[in-house]
Amino acid sequence: MKTNKAIIMNKSTISMTDSSVGRLETTAKLSQTLAICLKRLAAFTLAFSLSFFAVSNSYAILEAQSFDSPELEQRYNQLIKEFRCLVCQNQSLADSDADLAKDLRQKTADMLRAGKSDAQISSFMQERYGDFVLYRTPFTAYTAFIWVAPLSALLLGLWFFFGRTTKPQQAKSSEEKGATSAALSRAKELLNSPRSDDS
Repeated sequence: MKTNKAIIMNKSTISMTDSSVGRLETTAKLSQTLAICLKRLAAFTLAFSLSFFAVSNSYAILEAQSFDSPELEQRYNQLIKEFRCLVCQNQSLADSDADLAKDLRQKTADMLRAGKSDAQISSFMQERYGDFVLYRTPFTAYTAFIWVAPLSALLLGLWFFFGRTTKPQQAKSSEEKGATSAALSRAKELLNSPRSDDS
């Protein structure tokens, strides 16, 4: 009997050892998988950081412009931010590195040094390149649709939404009023009619 117990005990020890080995193998596989995931995450983070750094440093290198006063320099910086690059189309002259943008920055600086006002420089750019060169599109007969369309769409949407939601409720409430008055008159009839139990 003792021998059988020892054999059974050895078998349970062996089975416990097998399950422990299985757990260790599973833990080792999970550790390897986790290490691979962490390496990939580190590589992705590095790639993202480098691309963000490259994009954030992709601003145009502005050529040095010398002005007689800081006010002229401030006006220059403000104006080149208000004009759109005609080549890039979604960058200002200050942000663009295109050759046309460089030429327009130089023309703006020359006109400021010549004593032109901001309005004169804006009108020159607008006459020469059209309304598209301005980031703030002026309100004219040609651009009225651009200014009026969003407000009109909003008002039409609100009218449609509230018009559609209030009319069914009004109809429903009038139906409910009719049903309520019919129920009240029926209740009055029942209350006023003599009970058959009393007779």
